[in-house]
Amino acid sequence: GGSVLLLIFAPLVVRLLYGTKFAESIVLLRIMCATPVLQAIGVAFSTLYMLALGHEKAWAKVIRRMTILNFVLLFPLIFLLPADRAVAITQVLLDVFTAASYYWFYRRTVHHELQQASVLASTVNS
Repeated sequence: GGSVLLLIFAPLVVRLLYGTKFAESIVLLRIMCATPVLQAIGVAFSTLYMLALGHEKAWAKVIRRMTILNFVLLFPLIFLLPADRAVAITQVLLDVFTAASYYWFYRRTVHHELQQASVLASTVNS
């Protein structure tokens, strides 16, 4: 909801709050409007699931990959686009990568844990 509104009304918000002097920030605001949603997904599946249940090694693996991806993405973009846009696009792509990685880990481990619980329950009931 809020991200879509920000995407649509970014010009109005920036002009009302900061004036025409900050018109260039409209583009950045639109590029990064999905960041709050992606960050919320990332926190839900990383901090509230992975770290809370002791999956620190898998969490650190995602962080390492994200760090490498940061440089892989940013380096070429910085030469192709204005620096502020290159950084904004890189940030959104990193948010997508981390949210997807954390969610994938969650789905994979929950499925595995449910299978183990099912096997244990069938063993106990036999």
